[in-house]
Amino acid sequence: MRLAGMSVREPGRAAEHLDEEGYHQLLANVGDFLVHRLDAHVVFVSMERGDIRHAHSVVSRMAQADRCTVLHGDHGPQEVLDIVTELDLAVGMRLHFLVFAALAGIPLLPLPYAGKVFDFAQRIGAPALRGVVRETAGLLLAEVDRLWDERHTRAAEAAARTASMRIRAARTAELLLAHLADDGTPAPDAVHRGTPVPASTAG
Repeated sequence: MRLAGMSVREPGRAAEHLDEEGYHQLLANVGDFLVHRLDAHVVFVSMERGDIRHAHSVVSRMAQADRCTVLHGDHGPQEVLDIVTELDLAVGMRLHFLVFAALAGIPLLPLPYAGKVFDFAQRIGAPALRGVVRETAGLLLAEVDRLWDERHTRAAEAAARTASMRIRAARTAELLLAHLADDGTPAPDAVHRGTPVPASTAG
C-alpha cells in the first residue's frame, strides 16, 4: 500500500491570515486526490499538539476519510524522520515536516503559508506555490499530479540540493565553533553532541 504524508498546522501567529475553513477544505481535496490518484492511504503527521485537531478537521471534510490516519502522541525528531522515510510522497505546511521529507529523499510539495516555507521550496527546487487558499485548488491538485508523475526526478533533485545545504550548514557550525574557540567561550553542549532541535520548534 502506498502512503502519502500530509502536514497541517494551526493558523497561529505565523499564519494569522489563513482562512481556517478554506484551507481545511483545500487540504481535504488534496487528501481525496491522493487517495484516488495514488491509491494511497493518507497519514497526517502532526508536528505539534495543536496540529492534531486541524488534521481531524481536514479528515472530516474528506470523502475518503476511511483511508486516513492521524498520528497522535509525542514523537521525537528521529521518530518523525523514521515515519517520514516510509512515505511515498509528502505534501505539507510544517517546515520541519518538509525538511524531514527532503532528508529522507521523499518527493514533496510544500504548501507555503509563510515566507520561510516559500524560501525552503525554492532552495530545494520544489514548486513554490503562493498561498494556501481555496481558490488555488485546481493549481494545487495539478502540482500534486505532476509531482507524482515526476517523483523520481523531483526526489533526486531535492536530495542533491539538500546535501548541498547540509554541507553549507556544517561549514557554518564549524565557523561558529572556531569563533567561540578564538573568543575563549565554551561551545554549547548541543553543538558538541549534535543534539537535534525538537520538531515542535521548527514551524
